Amino acid sequence: MENQNIAVKEDTIKRFFDACRKAKRIADNMPKLPEGLTTMSMHVVDAIDILSKKGPVKISDLSTYLGVSRPAMTKIVNHLHERGILTKTNGQIDKRTVHVELTDLGKEYLDIYVRDYVRSMSKSLESIDEADFMATIDTVDRTYDIIFDR
Repeated sequence: MENQNIAVKEDTIKRFFDACRKAKRIADNMPKLPEGLTTMSMHVVDAIDILSKKGPVKISDLSTYLGVSRPAMTKIVNHLHERGILTKTNGQIDKRTVHVELTDLGKEYLDIYVRDYVRSMSKSLESIDEADFMATIDTVDRTYDIIFDR
């Protein structure tokens, strides 16, 4: 009997991984982005907007918020800076600290590729109950924390 429970659980895990692959396709189904930008670029733009409501945003804040290493985040920030999407300034007290802020172009991209897209998806997916979304979010978050030992 115990083997049947394990088999069911293994099948459930396989179905969960299949669902995760589908979720990635859904998340990547954004409108076509300007050349050189990725969905991660837009996650960073969105994160800057969210975090800036609490004060100046540092690269380390973005790294922690998005679960990306600091070197990887620095590379993304530099790329977005080169494209005119954000500005970088050194901290007043600690000059090693780099603060980032969206430019007008960054705010335009935030509106087009994040806010408008989320608004559109919200309308398209209105037939799915919010509780179902919250249960899915909770399950993915808990799985992520277990797998990545957070």
